[in-house]
Amino acid sequence: MIFNSIAREITPFLTLYQTDKPMLPFLSEDMLQLMKAEACLNQLRSDKKVSEREALELKKECKTFLNTTLSKLQSKAPVNHQLVRSMQCLDPRRMALSKEACLVQMKRMLHHLVEANHIEESICDDVLREFANFCDFAALQATFREFDPKTDRVDTLLYETMGTSKSFANVWHVVKMLLVLSHGQASVKRGFSINKELVVHQIQIQNFAGQRMK
Repeated sequence: MIFNSIAREITPFLTLYQTDKPMLPFLSEDMLQLMKAEACLNQLRSDKKVSEREALELKKECKTFLNTTLSKLQSKAPVNHQLVRSMQCLDPRRMALSKEACLVQMKRMLHHLVEANHIEESICDDVLREFANFCDFAALQATFREFDPKTDRVDTLLYETMGTSKSFANVWHVVKMLLVLSHGQASVKRGFSINKELVVHQIQIQNFAGQRMK
């Protein structure tokens, strides 16, 4: 039951991020929520299916398992980088509801981009001003407040509302740069799988042709 409960917590996360859509703006928050999962043990306690002693032992084992699992996820994900954590400000829901927090995170990202020589420091003030104005715009839009990463694409939404407006040209230049950052290697691995299938299929055809020639 414990394994099934933990699997129910982790599987949707893994499934959600097996995509080519830009997902880095949501990665930090989703991983944080994953780390808070203790619902299975609390349910067992409330149903009185385990004693307090068993619950303590079970909790210890669950913590060990979760720590190992989450450490593996963290090692595979870029969430340890401050730039990635700051990309939460590109979450449309945060733009609409937490303007000040988003501005702080945008400043951090600009600092990293300037240090890496990806943008000129001279445009940072314009980027922040445009981003602040865009957050004001987002706060009035239901599409931002009700954004769902499972069904919507953040790149499409931001292009349609930010990328097509000259008023947000500087901030869009930065946002484009950030959205192309990958959250994983799902598309690359799928490419390997497709190549393998093609090779196997080709070998089968060659073997079949060889047998016919005999």
